[in-house]
Amino acid sequence: MEMESLQEYGLSKCSYDRKTLEKKRRNKRKALCSDLNNVLTSHNHSKKTISMLEQIDGAVTYIKNLEEKLKKLREKKECLMRNDQEKSRAKNTGCGNVVMEGRAAEFKVRRTGSALEVVVISGSDSQSIFFEIIRVLHEEGANVVNASFCAVNDNIVHTIHSEVEESAFGDGVSRIARRLNNLIDEQV
Repeated sequence: MEMESLQEYGLSKCSYDRKTLEKKRRNKRKALCSDLNNVLTSHNHSKKTISMLEQIDGAVTYIKNLEEKLKKLREKKECLMRNDQEKSRAKNTGCGNVVMEGRAAEFKVRRTGSALEVVVISGSDSQSIFFEIIRVLHEEGANVVNASFCAVNDNIVHTIHSEVEESAFGDGVSRIARRLNNLIDEQV
């Protein structure tokens, strides 16, 4: 152990001198305290002379404050990363907010036999579109059998089931889709 402390201060065993060893130890401690004081005063902005014990207490307080800030920043980072992962997961599974790409709503028209299903996804602020779609379906001769809606985040999904006469099916479905597209474009 004695040899380690000698090597730490740059002394060999032959030049061992207690006075020299103690002087180097004090100088090293003084340099460390000076560095500590420089760090503390740059953050403290007080120019008064403080004792070494106060400097050490200030350093301990400063380090604890930094640890607390670091802990809060890590918690914030984890929270933001969790939110980002949830958004990414919702986007990948098709849940969550639907991107409307500059349109007021999106719709799909499906025909099965004499049944016609219209699914409309719109923002929660465009409730009137539902009534307009019902109006268009009635004007085109479709008989609305069932209509329902579901709120998903900030969007509303409307599902409208209707029956259309066989004669209207040829051009009727494409005409209904075209009119719904025009209706949605007008909503923008």
